[in-house]
Amino acid sequence: MSMALPGSTFLLLLLASLLLIIRLVACDFNVMDYGAVGDGKTDDSQAFMKAWDKFKVEGTIAAPKKPSEWKCIDRECESWISFKYVDGLTISGSGTIDGDADEWWKPGVTGYKPNALVVTRSNNVQLRDLNFKDNPHMHVVFYKCEGVKISNVDIAAPGDSPNTDGIHLKEVANAKIEYCSIATDIGSLGKDKRREAVDNIHVKNVRFNGTTNGVRIKTWQGGRGHVRNVVFEKIRTYNAKFPINIDQFYCDHLDCTTNIDAVEIRNISYIDIMGTFEGETAIKIECSDSVPCKGIFMHNINLIGDGKEVKCVNVVDPSYEGVIRPYVPCSKNKIVPHDHPLHGK
Repeated sequence: MSMALPGSTFLLLLLASLLLIIRLVACDFNVMDYGAVGDGKTDDSQAFMKAWDKFKVEGTIAAPKKPSEWKCIDRECESWISFKYVDGLTISGSGTIDGDADEWWKPGVTGYKPNALVVTRSNNVQLRDLNFKDNPHMHVVFYKCEGVKISNVDIAAPGDSPNTDGIHLKEVANAKIEYCSIATDIGSLGKDKRREAVDNIHVKNVRFNGTTNGVRIKTWQGGRGHVRNVVFEKIRTYNAKFPINIDQFYCDHLDCTTNIDAVEIRNISYIDIMGTFEGETAIKIECSDSVPCKGIFMHNINLIGDGKEVKCVNVVDPSYEGVIRPYVPCSKNKIVPHDHPLHGK
């Protein structure tokens, strides 16, 4: 469904809802007044189409429980809430977007799993104060947008949920994410031999609690493009399995083949990274033979745990300052055991 308005086009598909209140300028609009039923079963899409601009979600928007209940075309469900060409959009509130995806995650369920909220080709967009949980696929997606601010957003899905990315940014410029809690997966670069470009990222004041990974860059074999000028600063980890992780060999299935192409990783800085880990490897930097990582910088790293080794493979021009614990020499094809005399220097 689509509706053309002066200067913008808005596309919204909501398969089911309990309650959504929309605020436009200084007035309140309750979609129940526009025909919404709000019983968690009825398709209230038309009611939402009648009131829109600035959205305030105060209740819960709940998706159908069973994949068969979704109104998809040829089993392709790209998203269930989407906005396109809406400049200056604000989405806020204290409510919850609930994907209720247990049935989607069961073995044997095929087809493209739907994202929750997708914003495309829209500029100066704000997303704040909302909760997202248990979506079949990605929870929040911004694509081809400029000027994105995401704040005070909570995102959660079970640890074994497949590819339920929290916030997915693709071809986005000038994005700021702050004061968010994300308890689910993060994305990867270069899948299906795509060319990717990520530049000038600063991640600061982030806490990882009981996660598989801390600060991680993962790229698919065969991908192209680059990741450049990324700073991870003032990071705290609490029993993360891999607090620092670069993986240029990422693959999420069993049939993985070696490919000489890789997304270039250059000028990555780790500054003031502290905490505990519970895996075997606190620092894991595995880079490609053909496209090695370049310009890895570490300053004041202090990670405490019972792990046995540090992995650092195919890194060119590393540099270090301050205390580095465990010690990371980043020599080519070198694995440093936990009890190596260089540890702790």
